[in-house]
Amino acid sequence: MLATGGGSMSDTLKAHDEALLEIATFSPRRSDYHGMEQNNFSEFPLPSLCAHDGFAFLAQSLLRETREACRLAGEHRPPELEKRIYAVLEHRTGRLAKRAYLRGRDLYSWDGRLSQAEEDCILGRGFLAQRPTCFKQHLDWDAQARIRSVAVPLLTMQSGAAAFDLTSFILAKDPLIGWTKQRWQHTSISLWANVRVRELWLDIYDAARTESVSLALCFLLSYIAYHDRSAVPLLQQLALIAAHSSRFSAIVPPDHAHYNSPSEAEFDEDSVKQWVDRQLKKFDEIEEHPPRGNSVRHENERAVMLYEQRKTLHEQKRSEVFHVLMGVMRSAWKRNTCVSESEIHFGEMVKSALELVSRVNAAFADWRAARDLHKFLARVNGTLGELQKDLPLSSSQAQVPLDCRLPSLEGSQPAPFWLEPPVAKTVPLTKSQTDMAKSGGFLGAISYQFQRGNGSAHAIPRLPILPDVTHPEIAQQLLEPLQESWELAHKEDEEEQQQPSLSESEGICGRLEGYLKTARERATDLWSKVERAVAPMDEVGQSLQRVGLWNDVVPGGLLTVVAPSPGQASCAWQSPDKVRDALIAYAVCLRHAQRAQRCLRFISGPDSSAALRKELAGIGCEGWSPQEFPAWLMLEIDNNFCIRKVQADVARMLLSSMEHKENVRQNMVSQLNMGEGKTAVIIPMVASALADGTACVRVTVLTSLCVTSAADWQWKIGGLLGRRVFPLACRRDLPLGLDEARLMLHTCTRVRQEGHMIVTVPEHRLSIENKALELAWNGDQETSQAFHMVLDFCEEHCRDVLDESDEILRPKYQQIYTLGGPVVLDGERLRWATAAAVLRSVDTHALALQKRFGKETIEILSEQADGGQFSVVRLLQQSEFCSDVYEELCKHIADDVLRGTHPEIRPWLLPHEQEAWRRTVLSADVRDEAGSERWSGFPENVQTSALILRGLLSHQVLFVALTKRWRVEFGAHPTDHRRKSAVPFRGKDAAADRTEFGHPDVALLLTTVHYYRGGLSIDQLDEVFARLVKMNEAIRRALYSKWTSLLPEDAGWALQATDRANTAV
Repeated sequence: MLATGGGSMSDTLKAHDEALLEIATFSPRRSDYHGMEQNNFSEFPLPSLCAHDGFAFLAQSLLRETREACRLAGEHRPPELEKRIYAVLEHRTGRLAKRAYLRGRDLYSWDGRLSQAEEDCILGRGFLAQRPTCFKQHLDWDAQARIRSVAVPLLTMQSGAAAFDLTSFILAKDPLIGWTKQRWQHTSISLWANVRVRELWLDIYDAARTESVSLALCFLLSYIAYHDRSAVPLLQQLALIAAHSSRFSAIVPPDHAHYNSPSEAEFDEDSVKQWVDRQLKKFDEIEEHPPRGNSVRHENERAVMLYEQRKTLHEQKRSEVFHVLMGVMRSAWKRNTCVSESEIHFGEMVKSALELVSRVNAAFADWRAARDLHKFLARVNGTLGELQKDLPLSSSQAQVPLDCRLPSLEGSQPAPFWLEPPVAKTVPLTKSQTDMAKSGGFLGAISYQFQRGNGSAHAIPRLPILPDVTHPEIAQQLLEPLQESWELAHKEDEEEQQQPSLSESEGICGRLEGYLKTARERATDLWSKVERAVAPMDEVGQSLQRVGLWNDVVPGGLLTVVAPSPGQASCAWQSPDKVRDALIAYAVCLRHAQRAQRCLRFISGPDSSAALRKELAGIGCEGWSPQEFPAWLMLEIDNNFCIRKVQADVARMLLSSMEHKENVRQNMVSQLNMGEGKTAVIIPMVASALADGTACVRVTVLTSLCVTSAADWQWKIGGLLGRRVFPLACRRDLPLGLDEARLMLHTCTRVRQEGHMIVTVPEHRLSIENKALELAWNGDQETSQAFHMVLDFCEEHCRDVLDESDEILRPKYQQIYTLGGPVVLDGERLRWATAAAVLRSVDTHALALQKRFGKETIEILSEQADGGQFSVVRLLQQSEFCSDVYEELCKHIADDVLRGTHPEIRPWLLPHEQEAWRRTVLSADVRDEAGSERWSGFPENVQTSALILRGLLSHQVLFVALTKRWRVEFGAHPTDHRRKSAVPFRGKDAAADRTEFGHPDVALLLTTVHYYRGGLSIDQLDEVFARLVKMNEAIRRALYSKWTSLLPEDAGWALQATDRANTAV
């Protein structure tokens, strides 16, 4: 659909639009997030396999065509569809998407890129200048030798091919595709690597004999040689044919589209006899044998005799017809004609004359095609033999046996090669250029240090906010930091006003333009030296360069040699030290040219004085050298920023802490102000320096920042550095088994060896450890051992970097990962009864405490109402009396329990024991004055209730519950109705996914508060009464009476009765 565009009108237009929208979603959403690029792959489940930035642009173009088609037909798209189109394409066809396509264009296969016309249409004038040159992969020496061995005969007109018999290769038993007039020219390049040379040999031969030496043919043969080393001798023959096409121009391939049996080129007598015999009817097929019975014996014997006579006559006639038909077949073959149906018409003797004629004529066609192919290949072989005798071997060519045969396409050994690889020359560098490569200094760089103004201070205007007389204490707490910020802002504005204008007083624009010109001239001079050093030096190399088979000498390709990743393959040339120094000096010049351009852009832009001052304050390579950290220099060039001295100092401090000292790793925590580049600059610097092939770099980030951080880091280290960002995901709900554990270990090993980095979140790291324990608990020892191997690998080789470490290492963040079977808490149902009793006491004493301490300390949203409804009570932590209110509330609760207000949890104690019990519940001290545990003298059941109440009161579990806001900080999950208990919220009616309260008493108490505040839903109420009905009558009456005992007396007798009318669902 993308290739043809458009579609039919009317009903199918909407279907086409829907399909195009689906195709557009294969392009990731790219939006700007505080100066960083944020990618969203969540809309499509397989981004790594199918994501392509160009799809959205193609879909956008075709959607415009369908809209125009609708307009011409007098129709309009539905408004809902228009909104969907806008929503899908908004962030997929913008500036970031165009830049992403250009950055990733070289990673797509050739047939996966947009055409030149499509790129011109979608990119626009502003992006066309940024289009990169065509990417050509650096080849290893083995691939270089294969390409050269094929290209040399074609370019130098010398014999470079080993002689072998084409007939033994082409005329095999397998079917062969015939000459179809240069089918290879219309074949996708991405498919050439998977095509067997035998299948396209005739097409390539025809192109070689009819065309002069061309770039397309040379590239095709070289490309196939690169991917199939066993086909090199055959490709050398084709190159020789192309180099001497005049001697093969008269040898035209047979005009047959297909060869079913290329090896069968003569009349096969045995096969024809089988086909004819199979089509002639046997006597048993015409007449059945007479039955043999005992009733009339003489009549049965006569029938059998007559049957045998007729059979004998039929066999004689069948033999005569067989010989006649074979004669017809031989005659037709000799006459080079087909067999007609009339020639074999023998009545009922032949089963199907049409089937026999079709089968024989098809075989004749295959045999004649194979015979033509034999004759053609004999002429080609003969001409090749004459050519081998007439042309001497190349002087640089090793002796190759002339009687060798083309090996099998599977499992063959490499063919012999003879060309030596080129060696890069040294580069004559001046002393200043050598110093530039070592230190990163640039003679003539502009640096400007700004001093604070000394002018007289002006009065700071008053903060324009009226005082709040209703809540003066709260207003004062909010106004103090606001007033401080207000004063600092006016001081900075005053200092900026006192600073002279750079563009006017210092003539900075002219100096920056001269700075830019100098950087570009030095970069051009250095690049010309590098080009001369890596240019081909022999005649063959220069010939390959002329036809496009030599690696392009472009900055993007050669700069990767400066800081290669540990897993990067060796380049197509070995870089001497002088060449590397020249590239580093060239990169330094590029960095300074970028700096000058940034400064000029800041001057011309509005409100950019602060950014200009920060840019001019440092000249780069302060605190580090490009020789020691070449990857940092590539980061600067690829991302167009300058590493400041404070960033380099922090990065080097972190790197020095991660070095092994006496086999002990040193940990380091560094703090930097917001906006100083911790995440955007320092972490890519540290990761690129640590990933040296010996360490596996693992960066841990907060879950909320994982997507944006990983996308930003991939953007920064995925260009000239060639590094990748890998996730390390492990959750309990993921089906992880032995294969996944081995794949995880393989990924970690690859990351370490190739110098990539892992980005993960704290819960995934902890889940791997807990997953290993869970699998061992469940008896899967093999998978558990595989996960332990991952943990051991990370313990030995991983270097961990924590972003926002203060949040990641906070003690309140922990992972709850339950193992084994459920265990009942100590006290069982007593815990629920205690929680309910405590909340009833809170409800009873809340109003009196509010009158005593004020509404700014305790908040009651709804006072105790009729019908047993509980009050909504919350303690306000900002009040200075909040702790006093909680202490008084705890005393009231303890007194209520001792007085028997809550009989279900009342402890039966003697008078002298009650005071000891009260101190046990209210005091946080574990031991009394004698040094023994406070609850040691109580009976076991009293100890349990005392400890439960002690946890709620003295350990402030109740305080936590009363200070949280319902449906804002806790509540039941709004969407997952299977979860009945309260869970943490991250906002209004927004539950935190896969999160729960770690303390069981906190979860229990907040769950009780939730149902007291929100009540039961209809479904939950139905479930309650359904369970009540299933109980026996005595228990049902007692339980229901307990429920209704809290109702007011005027609630009515109907609600308090336990008959079927009340308990039926």
